[in-house]
Amino acid sequence: MIRISFETETDSLDPDKPGWWRMEAADILRHIADRIENGENMPIRLYDRIGNAIGTARELSYLPEPG
Repeated sequence: MIRISFETETDSLDPDKPGWWRMEAADILRHIADRIENGENMPIRLYDRIGNAIGTARELSYLPEPG
Protein backbone atom coordinates (compact mmCIF):
# COMPACT_ATOMS: atom_id res chain seq x y z
CA MET A 1 0.00 0.00 0.00
CA ILE A 2 1.22 3.51 -0.76
CA ARG A 3 0.06 6.66 0.96
CA ILE A 4 0.38 9.81 -1.13
CA SER A 5 -0.30 13.28 0.18
CA PHE A 6 0.46 16.60 -1.46
CA GLU A 7 -0.79 20.14 -1.79
CA THR A 8 -1.70 21.56 -5.18
CA GLU A 9 -1.12 25.21 -5.96
CA THR A 10 -4.49 25.44 -7.69
CA ASP A 11 -7.38 26.17 -5.35
CA SER A 12 -10.26 23.79 -6.04
CA LEU A 13 -12.72 26.57 -5.15
CA ASP A 14 -11.26 29.15 -7.53
CA PRO A 15 -14.16 30.21 -9.80
CA ASP A 16 -11.74 31.32 -12.54
CA LYS A 17 -10.01 27.90 -12.69
CA PRO A 18 -12.59 25.22 -11.89
CA GLY A 19 -11.09 21.77 -12.16
CA TRP A 20 -7.51 22.95 -12.70
CA TRP A 21 -6.47 21.17 -9.51
CA ARG A 22 -7.32 17.91 -11.30
CA MET A 23 -4.76 18.57 -14.07
CA GLU A 24 -2.11 19.50 -11.51
CA ALA A 25 -2.86 16.42 -9.36
CA ALA A 26 -2.75 14.14 -12.43
CA ASP A 27 0.64 15.60 -13.43
CA ILE A 28 2.02 14.98 -9.92
CA LEU A 29 0.68 11.40 -9.89
CA ARG A 30 2.31 10.66 -13.27
CA HIS A 31 5.59 12.00 -11.88
CA ILE A 32 5.25 9.73 -8.81
CA ALA A 33 4.50 6.73 -11.06
CA ASP A 34 7.64 7.37 -13.12
CA ARG A 35 9.78 7.58 -9.99
CA ILE A 36 8.30 4.34 -8.58
CA GLU A 37 8.84 2.57 -11.92
CA ASN A 38 12.46 3.74 -11.93
CA GLY A 39 13.01 2.09 -8.53
CA GLU A 40 13.37 5.18 -6.38
CA ASN A 41 13.36 4.38 -2.67
CA MET A 42 10.45 5.40 -0.49
CA PRO A 43 9.56 7.83 0.89
CA ILE A 44 9.53 9.90 -2.24
CA ARG A 45 9.67 13.61 -1.45
CA LEU A 46 7.49 15.67 -3.75
CA TYR A 47 8.31 19.19 -4.94
CA ASP A 48 6.49 21.66 -7.14
CA ARG A 49 7.98 23.17 -10.28
CA ILE A 50 9.83 25.88 -8.34
CA GLY A 51 11.28 23.59 -5.68
CA ASN A 52 8.82 23.96 -2.81
CA ALA A 53 8.12 20.79 -0.82
CA ILE A 54 4.49 19.81 -1.40
CA GLY A 55 4.22 16.32 0.12
CA THR A 56 5.38 12.70 0.13
CA ALA A 57 4.61 9.29 -1.26
CA ARG A 58 5.46 6.52 1.17
CA GLU A 59 5.10 2.79 1.44
CA LEU A 60 2.91 1.48 4.26
CA SER A 61 2.33 -1.93 5.71
CA TYR A 62 -0.90 -3.67 4.89
CA LEU A 63 -2.33 -2.51 8.22
CA PRO A 64 -4.29 0.75 7.98
CA GLU A 65 -2.75 3.81 9.54
CA PRO A 66 -4.44 5.09 12.67
CA GLY A 67 -6.76 8.06 12.18
